[in-house]
Amino acid sequence: MQHRYLLRAASQREEWDAFVSTHPWGHFLQSWGWGELKAGVGWHPLRLALWDMEQQEIVAAAQVLRRSPAHIPPRLGHLAYIPRGPVLNWHAGDHFVAGYGRGLAPALARDLLLSQLNPLLRKQGAIALHIELPQEIDGAGSDEARSCLAALGFHPVRPVQPIRTILLDLSPGEDALLAGMKEKWRYNIRLAGRKGVQVRAARTIEDVRAWYALLQTTGIRDHFGIHAFDYTGARGKSLCRSTRRSSSWPSTKGNCWPVSS
Repeated sequence: MQHRYLLRAASQREEWDAFVSTHPWGHFLQSWGWGELKAGVGWHPLRLALWDMEQQEIVAAAQVLRRSPAHIPPRLGHLAYIPRGPVLNWHAGDHFVAGYGRGLAPALARDLLLSQLNPLLRKQGAIALHIELPQEIDGAGSDEARSCLAALGFHPVRPVQPIRTILLDLSPGEDALLAGMKEKWRYNIRLAGRKGVQVRAARTIEDVRAWYALLQTTGIRDHFGIHAFDYTGARGKSLCRSTRRSSSWPSTKGNCWPVSS
């Protein structure tokens, strides 16, 4: 069975992104563009695909980011990090989705990828592997995926990425969204409208700098760290290119502040 499924480096961006973007457990942190962005700030991306030799297709994938810690000489090895991955059939039901592994059961998909991944990374000099799973805490498949990693000898560590994500459906319309908010939120939003605040697309680097100044203030107030301005700007450009999105900004009297992207 293992001879049919081989783990190998991916070289085709379109094929990689097509798999990641359409898989139920795909995440943009596993996209090709995210690896390119991280390459600009000291990480070395390695994109590994579990390839079905019979069907000639990807059935699982892991983008591994590698970097030598500042306090360890490079000759001693590097750290390996998989953000929001690997991309594979994690729990019962995933393999029934057409086009994802063609019936490859979750336990088998995990075993085939991880059994080849760990030796390959060790051979290339990895001294530790940090995996942050695509499942959110308490989400579907979360317990099963974490139990799988624990059985392989992984230990819980402090997460790098946020452990939860809130998605807001904008399709109901403004009135329905306002009705679902707290009374004070509705008041403040309507007050902003009466004060002349408008939402527009970001257009200039000055817009980004205004947003970054607000981010700095918020980080100090709420005690969280932020990236340097150059990294943040590059990340925004990368995500906008890959998702065709733009940032939205409320503005009044020539001043602007970001609200979403």
